[in-house]
Amino acid sequence: MPDTKSLKGRGSPHPVRSGTAGPLRANLGTLMTHRYGVDEERLAQITCYRANARITVDGDLSKPAWRDVPRSSRFVDMVSGEPALYDTRVACQWDQERFYVAYWIEEPQVKATLTERDSFIWNDHDVEIFVAGDDCYYELEINALGTTWDLLLSKPYKDDGKAVNGWEIAGLKSAIHLDGTLNDPFDTDRGWSLELALPWKALAELARRPSPPAATMP
Repeated sequence: MPDTKSLKGRGSPHPVRSGTAGPLRANLGTLMTHRYGVDEERLAQITCYRANARITVDGDLSKPAWRDVPRSSRFVDMVSGEPALYDTRVACQWDQERFYVAYWIEEPQVKATLTERDSFIWNDHDVEIFVAGDDCYYELEINALGTTWDLLLSKPYKDDGKAVNGWEIAGLKSAIHLDGTLNDPFDTDRGWSLELALPWKALAELARRPSPPAATMP
């Protein structure tokens, strides 16, 4: 389990179970290798801390709610495992009602064209988050315009699973902040940031357990 130390200046040292140690860590590594072909050494883990208060989702990640929250290491290439060309990192928090996720995305040319909800957002530069159940998952994709595509896969593709594109993350809140100019090839941007709040109620269909997940208490 992740440790229970609080962040400096933070009052809620209750991380959700997003990291593991000992037998639990070994079991998770075995599960990931058996089911997904990802060995424990390649399984990135971060600690998700309980938020001090409800977070206002406005895309501004410089606010106190995110200022001292530990971020992930730099994202890596899915195939090679080497650090990605540009620096992308993520952090997360939770409270009794929502799971909060923040992304910092380096991108010298911020581009997005798709504006219709549930378009194939992966045709743009985008961020994708997968919330896994047991051989099934929720997927959310979002571009720098804030256009989203969310879907549910209730069983694996190998078992003839079909994506339910009409499924929506009820109550989803998202916000984008641009650090540059969108779709302007004549300047250099720093990138963009994304802030999300996913209600636990909307994720309950695949969880088959109480939500939010049990926290490690001091």
